Amino acid sequence: MQTRYSFLFTTFAVILMAVPGFGQIMITEIMYNAAGTDTGFEWVEVFNAGPSAEDISGWKIRDEDSNSANWGEFPASTMLNPGQVLIMTQSSEADFKAAWPTATDAIIYTTADWGSIANTVDTIDNEVLTLLDDLDATVDVANYLTISPWPEGVNGSSIYVIPGAIDPTSNDDGANWLASVVGMDGAVNPVAIYDLGNIGSPGVVVVPEVSTYALLLGLFSLVGVMIRRRR
Repeated sequence: MQTRYSFLFTTFAVILMAVPGFGQIMITEIMYNAAGTDTGFEWVEVFNAGPSAEDISGWKIRDEDSNSANWGEFPASTMLNPGQVLIMTQSSEADFKAAWPTATDAIIYTTADWGSIANTVDTIDNEVLTLLDDLDATVDVANYLTISPWPEGVNGSSIYVIPGAIDPTSNDDGANWLASVVGMDGAVNPVAIYDLGNIGSPGVVVVPEVSTYALLLGLFSLVGVMIRRRR
């Protein structure tokens, strides 16, 4: 009997792990080509899609350029709560939150130096943003392009992972990214400091909810399997 229950709960756990946004920290939005000047106005969003807080002290974002170490590391005692976002930017926390009302609850990591994020990328591996933990193990990679299947012709809009692809595997596919459009998935224009023609949703990540009905249906199906196994 214990073995049967263990099988049941293990299988149900697998179902939960398949739910979009369960148990991952990942790159979800990139502003690489800001309207007007890029200097000081680019940013990268990291999202905790998991069920528990994560200590991301010493984590960092790097790219393929030799100067990417200039981006530094997330400060000590940086805890990213479930559903919370960290924004890496050159802007101060006060300026970023004044510009982007969507970022009220985000952690703002300001770095004095900034690696190079290309505006035109038509060759694979030419712009590879990598999220590393404090031991330099790879957590997530965003190897973006500016040609199809990635969003094309982006100027002033961030690119973001679509709601149905909130996991570090699905976000490898450029078809799962869109250019931000005002009114879609929380995207807005900034209200100050930044060029008002910019569009993004820093601090907002839309994760589809799995209905209670669907989860219960899956559980009841598993119970049915177990009953049949007993017979």
